[in-house]
Amino acid sequence: MTSPTLEWREILVPGWPGPALSLCLAVGQWALWVEPDPKLRALWLDLSLGLVAPTQGQILWFGQPCPRTEDFWAVCAWRARLGWVGQTGQLISGRPLLENLALYYEYALGYPPSQSLAAAWGWLEKLDLTQEAQTPGERLAADQLPLARLALALVKEPELLLLDQPRRLFNQDFPRVWKLLLAEKATRDFALVILDHREDHWGAELASQTLSLWAPGQAQLTGGAP
Repeated sequence: MTSPTLEWREILVPGWPGPALSLCLAVGQWALWVEPDPKLRALWLDLSLGLVAPTQGQILWFGQPCPRTEDFWAVCAWRARLGWVGQTGQLISGRPLLENLALYYEYALGYPPSQSLAAAWGWLEKLDLTQEAQTPGERLAADQLPLARLALALVKEPELLLLDQPRRLFNQDFPRVWKLLLAEKATRDFALVILDHREDHWGAELASQTLSLWAPGQAQLTGGAP
């Protein structure tokens, strides 16, 4: 039997007094988590990426806890199965966008340099970023940077992808991004979590699970693992 992609078991964190939260996200399942508080929303994201630990309970990814931080290669292999797109981070400063994407293929997958560049170029074409191929991340326009972060997340073909407020993040590009994610799902199965501050989101109609955290002490989970 295949293990769930993500599982929370009686979770509590600072700032959330309860009830303890439990959920199970199956392979290929899409979910919407609604959290109006930006600090708690960031905490739920960090928690699901294994960056922080809960004060109570256990989190499992692919049926296992996060590897110990001293086991470098195990952590790298585990993180390669996760992708996320948020408001900050991820791109290597000073490196052209194309090189940022190609590095994963070259060092994580062992592709030769020419093949790495070709594979990375494919993602730039999908997101209409080919003209920015030689632009360092810190010099990208404000509307291009989220697309670059999405490309960096998708090159790994993650089994779990987390998006932080994608409609606000991608703005006018959101319909195009959503179409790309649907196309990706048609070719491979991956779990998706959308974290947002409201429930009237495009993803709600496709999410088979919704976790609403309207206020501390108030939680509602509709839908579970199929």
